Amino acid sequence: LETDSERAHLEASVFGFVRSLLELGVRDWYEPPLLGLRAAISSFWRLLAAELPAVASHLADECAGCELLVLPWLQTIFCSLRWMPRAVLSRVWEAWLIDGTPKALIRIALALFRCSASA
Repeated sequence: LETDSERAHLEASVFGFVRSLLELGVRDWYEPPLLGLRAAISSFWRLLAAELPAVASHLADECAGCELLVLPWLQTIFCSLRWMPRAVLSRVWEAWLIDGTPKALIRIALALFRCSASA
């Protein structure tokens, strides 16, 4: 960074992002024993079974619960999806920040399963 002003702006941006993580319901996704993340994945599994029973059944038959797929998505707020274009990732984060709850992230994960099921 070139100037003190740019450094200050970056510092303020990082601080704002961390504050958002703490205030928007995902703090317990990162602090051991990850109770919030476990609850979110459990909720997602029930939602998947209700919305896409064939997909949920297939995953259960293969002994591959959605946890294996969804855990890194939620824990990294979808940054682990290298194939996702940055513009789409920005919209995912925008939806989460505007919604103000982790429910938006769960809906997005369900949408990814829905798109994969119809492909």
